[in-house]
Amino acid sequence: HSMKIQAVIAITQLASTEPPPPPLSSFDQEEYSPYGHPPPSLASTLASAPTSWCHLFVNSNVLPTLIQHLSIIPDASAPVSSNLDIDLVEKCVWAIGNLAGDSEMARQSIIQSPVTVPKLISCLFLGIAYATNSKISPERVAAIPSILNLIRNTVWTMTNLVREGSLPSWMLIEMQNPMNYSRVNRQQLSLLLSCPERLADNSAGSTVSSWYDIAAETCWLLFFLTSGDDAIVQFLCSTESTGGKEIISSIVTRLAISADATIQRFDNTASTFGAARESAAYKASLSCIPCCRLLRNIAIASSGKFVPSILCAETNTRPNDNPLSCSVEHSLAKLLPLGFSGAGNEPSTIASEAASTAGACLFDAGLSLPHPSTNASRTLLPALVQAMVHPLSKFDFRREVTWAIWNAVNVPEDLFRNEDGTWRQDVNRGDVLMIQKDLLVELLKANPNETIRVLTASLSSVDSDAAQASLLLINAILRKLGSDAKISGQIGRLTILFEEAGLVEALNIICDLDTEEGEMAEMAAELIDEFFDEREDDGDEDDFMAHAGVSDGQFQFQAPTVEGIPKGGFNFGDPSPMFHQQQHQQIQSPMGRGRGRGQVVPAWMQRQQEL
Repeated sequence: HSMKIQAVIAITQLASTEPPPPPLSSFDQEEYSPYGHPPPSLASTLASAPTSWCHLFVNSNVLPTLIQHLSIIPDASAPVSSNLDIDLVEKCVWAIGNLAGDSEMARQSIIQSPVTVPKLISCLFLGIAYATNSKISPERVAAIPSILNLIRNTVWTMTNLVREGSLPSWMLIEMQNPMNYSRVNRQQLSLLLSCPERLADNSAGSTVSSWYDIAAETCWLLFFLTSGDDAIVQFLCSTESTGGKEIISSIVTRLAISADATIQRFDNTASTFGAARESAAYKASLSCIPCCRLLRNIAIASSGKFVPSILCAETNTRPNDNPLSCSVEHSLAKLLPLGFSGAGNEPSTIASEAASTAGACLFDAGLSLPHPSTNASRTLLPALVQAMVHPLSKFDFRREVTWAIWNAVNVPEDLFRNEDGTWRQDVNRGDVLMIQKDLLVELLKANPNETIRVLTASLSSVDSDAAQASLLLINAILRKLGSDAKISGQIGRLTILFEEAGLVEALNIICDLDTEEGEMAEMAAELIDEFFDEREDDGDEDDFMAHAGVSDGQFQFQAPTVEGIPKGGFNFGDPSPMFHQQQHQQIQSPMGRGRGRGQVVPAWMQRQQEL
């Protein structure tokens, strides 16, 4: 077995190198052609030469031999007679996974073998049997590292096989389709996701670290399985069964643990970071990106059907953990500051994934409490606004954050209809629109000048996706906060801020560049016509300054007072079941400052009067 193991290692290494040389010796280009072309007798031979080592292995006896060696895997209930058996199978699975990741042709060749998938599942079952066995015999203890490597490589190979839909999900997951071999069920997937915590108290540190690798690979496998496949999401996450609740709970727990590990990882100094790459804490952080993507797939499947299950999931935490801090919204809010930490591209990428997942979970925000998405906006919206306006936020990260905010404050017409098109009786349109205005006020109240400046600056971006998100938000701010008759008289306050930020110029540029008069150009033109074109000075500017105040050198934005919206704006920290309180003390803003306003006397004139 030792020589076979070395041969499989060599095959795996060759698969990642340059293509092999042509089968025939090189020819003298000058002898056959002045242009360096091969003679006709060699042209067809060279054209059929393998383009890579993977191509050579797949079209030879190498692949069938690798698959054949999967049959020596022992039964999970049988004793492990030799660690070399496990090592050989693990190396063969590793080689098959490399070939599967090379091309679609290689994946199809592997899938066409009727024993490949069943044998891979048998390898997985062996590890699961070990994980659930509380009494491990001494002979199995020595095989633990090899068994864990086998599970990790098996899950990774399955991930490569399901990429781009090459392997149907029902061939791996125990769905309704009958098969002549056992497949993976929801309880086993949940076990693979949560084994690091289940074994933390009775396993050595290296073993726990390996289980973190397996959990990360399982997240990637589930991400590719659920990409664009509502049927598998429906089967895995259906709340009608215990297995569906357990899957979502395991994923949410995995995100909470990986988020804490990621924050700790990037808080470390550069000197300790390199030494900690093989630690359990580092391995725990590797699940962060696949967890975010997996939860996003589940959130957008079936028109957001499973969003409440995600946001209300009970986490499999330890007794000393705070369940609230392990919720999805708190985990995502922890990751968002990585986008403006200045620690490099990797933390910014993680933060972008968190922002995108937050946007998917906030799509239904606006429905009356206690709707989970509306409740989650209390935590996520302030964190998203902070990330959007922070000067260290990178462009890609800010774009994802802007779209997430738009998902939170937007109220699509589908929100008021059932799947069959009928009107929903449990949704009150007036309440939803009132909560939407509260969310828009929350968007502006922390730092209105900077928020408006960032949104206006994004309109000039060459990335139309980023410009569209900003334009949608600006359109919602001006129209929704000014649609009420009692608010429309105050809208001049917002238009002044937008004008000072250069919005009119940015809107004109959008109209000039879009020669086809698309949706963005039409929206920009309507905003100019309705809010900025030939606007008369009717006292709105003075009214704006009368509601603006200066506190500690910072401009304070005060939401207009209307029926149903509290004076001073919406209070997200209010523990009451409704978004707004009915009783507030009236906030008296100080007189605005500036030449010609508030009768401000210059200092030199004040001194002359004193003399």
